[in-house]
Order: sequence, then structure tokens, then C-alpha cells
Amino acid sequence: MYKRPIDKIASAMKYVYLGFIIFCLFFPFVFMLFNSFKSEGAFVANKWLPTFLDVRFDNYVLAWKSVSPYLFNSIYLAIVCALGTLVVSSITAYIFAIYDFPFKRILFLFILMILMIPGILTFIPQVIIVKNLGIYNSHWAIILPSIASGQIFCTFVLKSFFESLPSELTEAAKIDGARDGKIIFSIIIPLSFPMFVTLGVLQILASWNSYLWPLTVLTRKAQWTIPIGIKFLSEQGSVKTTVQYAAYTIVSIPLILLFAFTMDKFVEGLSTGAIKA
Repeated sequence: MYKRPIDKIASAMKYVYLGFIIFCLFFPFVFMLFNSFKSEGAFVANKWLPTFLDVRFDNYVLAWKSVSPYLFNSIYLAIVCALGTLVVSSITAYIFAIYDFPFKRILFLFILMILMIPGILTFIPQVIIVKNLGIYNSHWAIILPSIASGQIFCTFVLKSFFESLPSELTEAAKIDGARDGKIIFSIIIPLSFPMFVTLGVLQILASWNSYLWPLTVLTRKAQWTIPIGIKFLSEQGSVKTTVQYAAYTIVSIPLILLFAFTMDKFVEGLSTGAIKA
């Protein structure tokens, strides 16, 4: 089919624009990766182009020793916070979606109103509550507030999704004598698995990138998470810049693997949630 010159120019501009966006997205990571293998002298001499003459793998050895404790803390906290949030929110969403009880709509509206409250307004009250509970300076000070704050959004999304599922499935299961626990694990979760993956990834990202709250409630170095550890590492004048880049690369690997293994379900959950909404 014949294309007018203006159509060809528009098509070419589209690819140029997309190429520019891709370059902007990937250049910081490529820059970090190339510099993580350089010696400090090579980095000072030329930080913009890769070098293959003096590759330093020992940067990663030094970086791993520095960030591995923080990495394991972040992985542990991210998984526990995400699982805890999904468990609590799925139970709450199931109750609101399946059962009818007095003031159901009003209670759900009150839950949604919490989403409108800026997090900074509840920051100091949360610190006071954590101290009064006796969990200050422990990982529980991260886990419990994360579940409490993350469940609101997840409950809203899951409730809307559960309500869109055919009610005949749960009714048939109840006729067969299935209890709520069996219905949730045998029917609801398998049908909603992409949505659970999507919410789980979002909760892991939120926990992984959290900086201010862990910095406030965790004072012992052994309990620090990745954002605090990386900030501490970058402030040490004795740590080479190339070793810091190696550390940044190491702490990026878990998230890259997470998206690599969950991308299909993550996108499916996003598209399904958009359609249901």
C-alpha cells in the first residue's frame, strides 16, 4: 500500500521517539553496569565509555561483603510484608464481597477514606504506637505497619475483583459443604492469581524502596535494609565509586529477576483489573 511522504515521516518520528525513551530508560543501568567493572583510575579517566582492558571483578566481591546483610534483610522483609498484606486483604475483601451485613457499605467507605489521608500525617503517631507496643528497633516495626497500610489498597482492588467473579461458583461450593477457607484457596485464589501477583509485586516494590520509615525505627546496623545500607555505603569516603556501582548492580538483581519471572502474570493482572474496573 502506497504511503504518503508525511506518513513515512510520522512513522519514522514514532520510532525515533520510542528509541529515545528506551535510551533514557536503559542508559542509567548500562552506565552503572559498565562502571562497576572499571578500576578507579579508569573510571576517573573516562566514565562515559566502557573499557575491556582492565576489568575488575573484585569490585563485586567487595560490594557483596558490604551490602549482603542489607540485601537479605530487604528480601526477608519484602516477602513477609507482601504475603502478610495479601493474606489480610484477601480475607477482608472476601468478607466484603461475599457476605451481607449491617453497615457494610459505610464500613467500606470508611476504609476507603483512609486512602485519602497523607502518610506523613500518620508518621509520628505510628512511631509512638510502635514504641508503645515494644517493637521499636525490630523488624516487626517494619512488618506490622507495612501490612496495616498496604492492606487498604489491596482490599479495595480485591473486593472489586471478587465481586466480578461468578457467584454460582461459591454458591455451588457451599452446597457441596465447602467452608470459606476451602472456597478461598480452591476457587477465589486460583481465579484471581494474576491479580495477587500484581499486588504482590507492588507491595514488594513498596517495601524494597521504603527509606524514611526503616531509617526512623531501625537504629541497629544489623537490621538495616537496602536503601539505608546503600546510603551509608555512599557516604563512606573509603569506598571506591566503582565498588558503589557494583553494589547498586547487585541490589538491582533481585528486582530484575522478580519482574523476569512474574512479568506475564503482572501484566495480565493489570489488564484484568482494568477490564473488571
